[in-house]
Amino acid sequence: MNQSDDLNDREWDAVCALLPRCGPGGVGPRAIVNGILWEQRGGRRRRDLPTRYGPWHRCAERLRLWNTDGT
Repeated sequence: MNQSDDLNDREWDAVCALLPRCGPGGVGPRAIVNGILWEQRGGRRRRDLPTRYGPWHRCAERLRLWNTDGT
C-alpha cells in the first residue's frame, strides 16, 4: 500500500464528521484513520505501520477506544 491508498478528500469529508474529537498533539485524525485502514486493508502487523501515520500504538489505541465507545 502507498499514499495513493489513503482516503481522498471526498472520502475523508464523509468520515470526518463521524469521529469524536481527538486530543491535542501528534498526528491528526486523518493520519490515524489512514493508519488503521493501512493495517486492516493489507492484513499487516501494527508494528510495521509507516511513520507517516504516527506511532503504531496511537493508531491501535484509537481503534480500541472507537470500538469501545461505538464509533
